[in-house]
Order: sequence, then structure tokens, then C-alpha cells
Amino acid sequence: MRPKNTASGCLMAAEAAQSMGVFALAATQQADGDVLGKPGAIYTIARGSSDAVANILSYEFMRELGVPVTSLPPSVFSIGAGVSLEEAAALVISQSGASDDLVLSAKGATA
Repeated sequence: MRPKNTASGCLMAAEAAQSMGVFALAATQQADGDVLGKPGAIYTIARGSSDAVANILSYEFMRELGVPVTSLPPSVFSIGAGVSLEEAAALVISQSGASDDLVLSAKGATA
């Protein structure tokens, strides 16, 4: 649900107000343990505070899945030719979902 008032900060305030409910719903859903298959590694792609979240998640993924997890900079895909992610999973984290470099990274990770 988007707020009617889109003045500076209103959208962020509305999203922040919804965050606890969205998290609670996601945290109580049954997870498919085989959703990732058996990746040889997991790469996270994020920037700023989203990259900090990815770093925290990496410890949990390594502990639970027993595979290495590391972060790739978005510039690998936005200014470079990308990297081979064969037999690996990629997790792109973005607060807005609209950052051009992260959208390009997500597309590059699925290629």
C-alpha cells in the first residue's frame, strides 16, 4: 500500500511502519529447504546498509548450508563484463529495488 502523500520522507516512513508486519509474515512462513538446490557458493550483491545486512546473512548461510558466501560489488556487472556464477546462487539486496546498478547485477547474475 502506497501512501497518498509522497512528500519527501513520507514513503520511507510508510515503508518503515510496515516493516515489522512484513518481517513477521515472512518469518512465520514455511521455507522450502531445497529452494537453492545445492549451490557450490553463494554471492551477495548489495551496497551500503544492504551490504551490511548481506554480511550478517552470509554467516547464517555458511552455518546452515555449509557453503562459502562472499560479497561481490555491483560494479562487477555495471562497469565490467560480470563473472561466472556457474553452480552458485546469487542474492541481490536493495532497499528500493530500483538502483540501476543492482538491477543490472540481478540480470547479470541470472544470465
